[in-house]
Order: sequence, then C-alpha cells, then structure tokens
Amino acid sequence: MPPFLALFFTIFFEIIILKIERRQSYDISTVSWLPTIWLLYTASKGIGAWINLKSTMEEGSLPDRIFLLIIGLIGILILLKRSFNWKQAFRQTRPFIIILSYMLVSVIWSKTPDISLRRWVRESIALIIVWLVLSEKYPSKALISIFRRIFYIGLPFSILLIKYFGEYGRLYNRWTGEVMWIGITYHKNGLARFCIFGFMLFVWLAYQYLQKPALNRNKEKLNFFIDIGMIFLSIYILLGPQKTFSYSVTSNITLLLGLAFLGIILLAIKSNRALKPSKLVAVFCTIIIIGSMLPFSNNIPILKEIPKYFNRDSTLTGRTKIWSSLVPYAKKHFLLGYGMGGFWTTSLRELIAPHAHNGYLDAILNFGLIGLIAFVIFYLYGAIKQVNSINYKEETAILFLAFIFMILVHNFTESDFSEISKFPVSSIILCINITESNKKEEYI
Repeated sequence: MPPFLALFFTIFFEIIILKIERRQSYDISTVSWLPTIWLLYTASKGIGAWINLKSTMEEGSLPDRIFLLIIGLIGILILLKRSFNWKQAFRQTRPFIIILSYMLVSVIWSKTPDISLRRWVRESIALIIVWLVLSEKYPSKALISIFRRIFYIGLPFSILLIKYFGEYGRLYNRWTGEVMWIGITYHKNGLARFCIFGFMLFVWLAYQYLQKPALNRNKEKLNFFIDIGMIFLSIYILLGPQKTFSYSVTSNITLLLGLAFLGIILLAIKSNRALKPSKLVAVFCTIIIIGSMLPFSNNIPILKEIPKYFNRDSTLTGRTKIWSSLVPYAKKHFLLGYGMGGFWTTSLRELIAPHAHNGYLDAILNFGLIGLIAFVIFYLYGAIKQVNSINYKEETAILFLAFIFMILVHNFTESDFSEISKFPVSSIILCINITESNKKEEYI
C-alpha cells in the first residue's frame, strides 16, 4: 500500500474511533482536548524532532517552547473564563506545588540557571493541565477519556510510522545496526513504555466493561472491541521486529508485574477486604529502596540473574557501566544534586549516555537526596490517596494505583521518575492530583 494511502486510512480510522469515544464521554467538555494534546506531546517526539531541527540540549527547541507557551496561556484563559476556584485548587494540589517549588529553588545552585529556569517553566505547565482536568464536571471520568484518546491516537500512528514512514518510525542501533521501532517516540524503550501503560488501561477498561449489566454492555460493545484491538496493537509493538518477549525486557517485565499487582488488588476487593495503606507503603518503599540502591551497589544477586533468562548479559545491556560512570558525580553533590536540569549536557550525554538508566539515580543527580525523598513522599502520598479512594469504591483509583506501582518498578533501569513533562510521569501527576475530586462545585 502506498504510504499516503495508508496515512489516509489511518486518519479515517482515527476519526471513527474518536467519534465513538466521544459518544461515550458526551458529558466531558471539549476543553479536555487541551490536556489530551499536552499528554500526547509528553509521550511523543518534540516538535523540533518532527521537523528535524538540529539543536543541543543547552539551546533547546524554539518551536517546542512556543507550543508549550501557547498551551499554558490557553489553559490559564480557560480557567479564568470558568471562574475557577483557585483557593480550592491550590489546596488540592499542594503536594505537587511543593515539588515544583523545590525544583524552582534548585535552579539557584545550577551551573546554568537560565537554562534550568527555562526547563522549570516547561515542567510547570503540568500544574495548569492538572487544574484544567479538575475544572471538569467529572475529573476522573475526564481523565480516563483523555487517556483513551492518547492511546487511540498514539498506537495506530506508531504502527503507521513503523510500517510506512520509516524515517520517523524506525531507528537503527549505532553499534549493531539492529532495527528499533520508535513510532511516535524518541526510542524503542519510550514506545514500549507507552504501550505497557496503554495495555494496562485497556485491560482495566475491559474488566470494567465485563462487570456491567448486559444492558449497559450492549451500549458500550463497540468501545469494548476497539479497546481489545488496542491491546493487540500494544502486544504487536511490544514484541518488536523480532517478535520476541526480550525485545524490551524492562517494559515487558514491568507490564507482567503490573498485571499481577492489578490482579491482587482486584482479588482483595472481590473478597471485600479493605486495603491497608500501611502495607502498600511498605511494599512501595521496598521497591524504591532497592531501585535507589541498585546503581550504587549493583551486585544484588537476583537482579544479576534475571537478565540471563531474557538473552541479556549481567551488565543489564551496559547499564551497570553507565551507573559506575555516574555514581562519582552523584556522590559529589549527593545532598542537593546539580539543580533543575543542571547535570545533563550535550557533551556529557555523548560521553556517557542519554540518561542514567535509573530514575532514582537521575533524581539524585538533578535534585540530590533531598529531592529524591521529596518525590518519594509525593508518590507515596498519591498511592495512599488511591487506596483510600478504592476503599470508598472509587474504581478509577484501582487503575491509577497500578500506574504508580508500574512507574516505580520501571525506574529500576529507565529514567523518568522525576521527569514531570515526560510520559508516563505526566499521566501519573494527573492521576494523583485529581483523585477524590469528582464534584464540579468544588472548583467552579
């Protein structure tokens, strides 16, 4: 099939499924498309990358800055037009505002404060997006609709780019020449990460559908089949060009553990047992401690054995070497780090790696131990909120809790723990801040 014909059919398909999705979420305003666009942006290549704009990390991308500025300004104007309850919103999002405030303060000790401040502004757009979702009549329902849209758009277009527009959808390993599917993202790991969260969303939606009475299921049958189709698209991408489970080991293991975690939560709910936040915090803290210690002492036996089962060496595909190079930098500024975006430079990325391949280490490099603890507290706060909401029969909190669990596991060997404007942290920021907020009158 000619590429542009495939593009036409993909766009036609997108219009149909988005119209079907719209019928189900008729009580969600069109304003919710602004968070949808922002969230899809955080999951994909930047505008500069799409137009092949050559720039360094220090220079940044002017088109991306303009785009985010427009998103932020439109968001503020909408909130002003909606007579938004700013006082209530600040109270609801206080923990996230504290995180943003610490990030802003860290600009002070960055070696490049002007660049760091620019990056902080990019991260702070997330707060406006959170408030926009909170201003919806049904924030939780709006967020599920937003999630659905980004995967409805992102998954089919990734397949299109991989199959018909290889210059955008495929990448080749510079050492081995191996083909990598990147779709709408920068790298195969980014696309795999996108897929596993989409997979989890659609599994949860399918489960919710099957729990409904027959009459309600008939009304939503078309949505159900579309969601099942998205699950198969996710699996297809996750297996990669070689059609093997080991194509993206970190993401696939994270998905399996996430599904197991979701199953345990659902079984506990089915047996009418109240979830205990203290037990969950203990589990999450154990995950975080192991993940944080891994780069500093990567001789944990079980973690060295796991890669062998997936045709990977004990260096975790070179990650242990990267950690050995970065740990001395982390120890030099262990308490406060190098400041917001102050560590990674173009030259350092070329010398060592694009990132630390461990989200906890990256958090220490940027924000120090204090910053890492602040983010840990924020995630644990979010997890406790989800548990309390689950105990009060808030079903969306089950999915949101699984998302938090997955991000903590995924950051053992990938870096997105403290990247607010990077998917999937961008989505989890929304999950944490909108939970337990389902009444329009609280914000308008």
